[in-house]
This record gives sequence, C-alpha cells and structure tokens, in this order.
Amino acid sequence: MTTRTKTTRKDATSSSRRARAALTPSDESPRISAVPSLTIEGTIDFHRRYHEESHLFEVVGPRFQKHGVLSVYDLFFIVRWKANRAVSTVAKSLMKIGGHDLERVAGQLSADLRSADSPKARFMVLSSVWKLR
Repeated sequence: MTTRTKTTRKDATSSSRRARAALTPSDESPRISAVPSLTIEGTIDFHRRYHEESHLFEVVGPRFQKHGVLSVYDLFFIVRWKANRAVSTVAKSLMKIGGHDLERVAGQLSADLRSADSPKARFMVLSSVWKLR
C-alpha cells in the first residue's frame, strides 16, 4: 500500500512564491524595457513595427529604394499588411515558381520589380510572372 503525501495550501503557496522569486530580476541585473527606445544594429525595434504603415513607408520603402532588394521579412511584412490571411498562400505560390529558398525568391522578385520601368510593368511582373493576385 502506498501512502500519498497531502499537499497543503501553504506548501503550494510557498512553492509558487519561490517560482516567482526565481523569475523576478535581482537588483544587480539590468532592467529590460518592454518597448525599446534605442536600437542597436541588428536588433528589432518592436515599437516601430507595431505601427505597420509607418514602418513600411519610413523603413522598408527607403531601404528598397536604396538597396533595390527586399528581404524575406520585408516582403512578407508587405504581404501581411496587404492581406493578413494570404501569407502562407503567397509563400507557397512563390516557392512553386522560384524554388524552395525564400531568401533567393525574395531577391529575384525584388530584382524583377526594380527592373520594371512603370507601375503597369510592376503590376504585370507580380501578376503574370509571379502569379500573385
């Protein structure tokens, strides 16, 4: 016959306090802000990305104009901004046409867009060549 140890409410409360204490930063540890105000090269500025349109028009657009290339993250940031439900559909469609390396596909698509000389030509690149509708 086995005996069960009865857990009292006091035991449960003290163990949850210990768990919270382990997660609470000590006074010696640096405080981490939920919304970073300064960005260091290579870090993510969540506050700016929360406001999608300003991120697109102030960061992604100028970066595309300067470098002529969209990263996979930037490309799908645009796709999600335009139609949130279509991200996986667009990814599958792009991979079907350009291969399984999305970074390379994003580079090809942005190069095709960069080489198009008019808005109509860019629309034709997206709709005819890349089958995005």
